[in-house]
Amino acid sequence: MSFENIVHEIYASIKDELKKEKNMEILKHDIIRPIVQEAMNHIYPYLFATIAVIIVLFLSIFSVLFLNLRLIIKDK
Repeated sequence: MSFENIVHEIYASIKDELKKEKNMEILKHDIIRPIVQEAMNHIYPYLFATIAVIIVLFLSIFSVLFLNLRLIIKDK
C-alpha cells in the first residue's frame, strides 16, 4: 500500500465520522459556534461604525438635496 492510499483511507474515514449526527452537533456547538461568536465580537464595532457612517452620509445627501430644492422653489 502506498502512502497516497493510506492518506486517502484516513481522509475517507474522517469524512465518514464527521458526517455522523452526533459528531456534527459537537462540531457545531463546540467548534464552529465559538469561532463565529468570537469573530462577530471583533467585527461588531466596525460593522456598527460603518452603518453609522452610511446613515450620516445619506442624511447629509438628503439634507443638501432638500436645501437645494428649497432654494430653487424660493427663486421662482
